[in-house]
Amino acid sequence: MPENPVNIKAGTLEPGLSKYEAVAVRLRGAIAGGQLKPGDRFPNEHELAEEFGVSRITIRQALQLLENDRLITRNRGIGTHVSLDAVDAAAHETRAGRSDHPRSAAAGPQNRLRRVLFVHVNLDGSAPHSPYVLQELVAFESYFSGRGVSFSWAQMNASDLIAQRIPPELAAGEIDGLIIDGYVNASFLDLGQRFGLPMVVAGSHALLAEQHARKDQNDSSPPLEIVAHTYRPAMDQLITRLAGPKKSPTPVALITGGFRMPAIVQLHQDYCEVVNRSRQRIALGQHTPDLDIYACLDALLAGRDRLGVIIGGMYEEAAHQALAALDPAGKRVAPAVFSPQDPARTAKRGWPYCVQSADRLAGIAAGRLLRLIDQTPDLDTPIGHHHFVEADLIFPG
Repeated sequence: MPENPVNIKAGTLEPGLSKYEAVAVRLRGAIAGGQLKPGDRFPNEHELAEEFGVSRITIRQALQLLENDRLITRNRGIGTHVSLDAVDAAAHETRAGRSDHPRSAAAGPQNRLRRVLFVHVNLDGSAPHSPYVLQELVAFESYFSGRGVSFSWAQMNASDLIAQRIPPELAAGEIDGLIIDGYVNASFLDLGQRFGLPMVVAGSHALLAEQHARKDQNDSSPPLEIVAHTYRPAMDQLITRLAGPKKSPTPVALITGGFRMPAIVQLHQDYCEVVNRSRQRIALGQHTPDLDIYACLDALLAGRDRLGVIIGGMYEEAAHQALAALDPAGKRVAPAVFSPQDPARTAKRGWPYCVQSADRLAGIAAGRLLRLIDQTPDLDTPIGHHHFVEADLIFPG
């Protein structure tokens, strides 16, 4: 391997870029200029970190960009090598303007490096821990890395905004677009306008805060789009299934807490609309931390031979225990679960359940953001349009 193949001692890293982007630019130039030839072993992360005077994490991010562009191959136990067709690919990028500067206007939207930040908003600022959020994070990372887009994520809460604790890449202007989800309020919806960035907000929280955020927007404001789940089609099918024959329908109740959570508010709205349209009896559980599921089901069953009940996932275990006592034969109650905490366990019980698809929502949100960044026209879904992802309804067996 040539000594000091990237010749980084000859000058400083390109200004106006994040460190890992600047490192990637120099490495692309070394490949395009023939200093690193197809099949050559790449310096390891430690060697590169010392040469460039950056951290190994920065080097790892730079190498990820090169791997996304198929300029290098990385294999555990073998090491990192220049791809056999890397020179042609790097030369093509150089001619397109990418190796000179990822933001070069001459490169065009599809050839320049695009950088996306995903912000998950928690109530307490803790790391994402729910299976849904982790699945969503993996889906975003997979979508963007497969398209050569630099992807990073951060976690915030409302107090971070008040204290001006902004993710460093966002504060430094190193981001081209934002995706935000979680407990989003109107202040978070203003981030796109504050930093002049297109933004996609994922989740039902955005629907409640959106009207406030739109007040200060005008035609020159960065585009803001919302991608949210809708439960209405699944709720319609589920209630139809639980209610049974139209001539003598079974009452269908909804038992769930979290009335202040936007997702639950939307769920109740969808439930009420479907139930009112089908003239079913509405019976809602109370929003209390210690909701007594046994007492609630006992009261609902009073004087009824049959009852359909949709149970929030957090109350499934309590409902299962209560029904074992109230309806041991399983003849009076037809249960279903909304957003079960363990779908496999729910399916084993034979209960229908409704789940949100993190993969589909992430795919739509990510695709819309790239269109906003690249300003790609889409006649079917114009800018500012709401996108709704239907929840999945599963009937075991």
